[in-house]
Amino acid sequence: MPRQVIGLSEMRPSDLPTLRELLRLPALQGAEVLAGRQGLDEPVRWVHVGEIPDIARYLRGQELVLSTGVGLHQPQERRRYLERLAECGVAGVCIELGRYLRRIPDDMLKLADRLELPLIAFAQPVRFVDITRDVHAVILQGEKQILRSLQQLAEDLRHLLGSPQAEADILALLSRWLGDAALFLPIGAEPIRSGPPERLGVLEARAAELLRSPQAVSAMPAETALFDGIAIASRLVLQQDGRSGLLAASCRPGEDIAAAMALELAAAALAQVPRTRGQGPLPPPDDDILLARLLKGEWATLPETSLERIGSSGRPPARAMLFLLRLEGIPTLRLRPALGGAVQQRGMHGLAGRRGEDLALLVLDPPTRADLRQLSADIGRLGDTSRVFLGASGLVPWTDLPQALAEAHLALTAAIWSGGTTSPFYEELGALRMLGSLRADFDLRTCVEEEMGPLLAHDRRHGTELVRTLDILLRMDHKDAAAHELGIRRQTLYHRIDRIASLLGEDFLRPDRRFRLNLAMVASRLQDTQSTGRFVTESGEHM
Repeated sequence: MPRQVIGLSEMRPSDLPTLRELLRLPALQGAEVLAGRQGLDEPVRWVHVGEIPDIARYLRGQELVLSTGVGLHQPQERRRYLERLAECGVAGVCIELGRYLRRIPDDMLKLADRLELPLIAFAQPVRFVDITRDVHAVILQGEKQILRSLQQLAEDLRHLLGSPQAEADILALLSRWLGDAALFLPIGAEPIRSGPPERLGVLEARAAELLRSPQAVSAMPAETALFDGIAIASRLVLQQDGRSGLLAASCRPGEDIAAAMALELAAAALAQVPRTRGQGPLPPPDDDILLARLLKGEWATLPETSLERIGSSGRPPARAMLFLLRLEGIPTLRLRPALGGAVQQRGMHGLAGRRGEDLALLVLDPPTRADLRQLSADIGRLGDTSRVFLGASGLVPWTDLPQALAEAHLALTAAIWSGGTTSPFYEELGALRMLGSLRADFDLRTCVEEEMGPLLAHDRRHGTELVRTLDILLRMDHKDAAAHELGIRRQTLYHRIDRIASLLGEDFLRPDRRFRLNLAMVASRLQDTQSTGRFVTESGEHM
């Protein structure tokens, strides 16, 4: 039998049943694999019945597609059908022979083999509803009960938000649900504990170890690891009043996925606990607003209290360097507490704030450039398993902070475009710094459209990833490396390259054209970081 899976929203590809496993089901006993056997070990996430030629636009990947072959009479229709399915990453195609296709044409078999796309035929009529039911039953076995229980947990947690001791009640409920220990360590406040004392000892030791390591604390979302034979899930929590803390819980090995999901729900509840009187002093002055004003060059009009916050003896610092950072795949703001810890560990003084979806760190009067390089390396490790994209300005006089913002922004753009291979420091970007000298009214959007317009339009119309494919292809030395980075088969990459060539021209990899496309990619990233990285002012407006 195929392996059991739990947590549909948290499934990894290795948790899903493969097509080879599903072919053992009774409903699929009459199936014959005719081509594309190389793909039989790909995971199947869902079953989709579809008879329209452009069914690929409604798919997201890893589906098993069921069809009667209607609309596949002409060679060009069959080629387009299989290529689009392969491009979106389906797990396989099952065709019932008879009414519309008496046999699978040779051109489909050859193409399916080339695309490594399993092509399966039913010689006798089958009930698609039976196949769908049986396959989904395998995928969802064990899922229903855990989802119902988690839904009830979410509802119970919501009702606790109005409790006078909401945090303690949330911990007690999480502990009861898990049948194990739960712990919340608010930074700078007393721990909140619930559960068996013998389990709490191990849990608290592990949580304290995590808090001593900014890199470990930054791991998002909930992460589970074995510690002294006990599975422990941990999750950083950012609360409404600006405080942060570590939520951790222990569980039995094998229940870690459910524990991580429950921990996410409890963390969301803790993040919504409203501030009440008696919870201690308010956080320091709003660093986001202060940082926004500084980078607009408004330091001369700041009140003395703000100058005391950032300077020495009421005087502003002499020099500063600005870092902008973004995490790949998860919200960057979750790194904020760990970012402050990294600066303090290096014995530096800095100001961290939010910049749209990104974080900004202004390092004030840094000791040496070597210290800044070490800090950059520390920040790069904060993402743990997620890549940190980092851009740093030059070391500028205090009066040139707007220029520091422009430099850090360009360095971050280059880091994102290159996949993190460029230096994070603006001064080491070489010829890429020319982009920083563009006039403010220069029309980047039009230049990008002129170079990549057909590709952008195709992605918008069909939901494909041709722009991302081209971006990675331009940066990789080998097609194998590009396919690995994209997470697709080589044959799928070759199909995408053919499609890109049909849209941009066969010469798109010629050196001069490659250079122009690379520039267009950087310009496109520049637009993206401009739109997602904006400061919020006191009035709530973006700048």
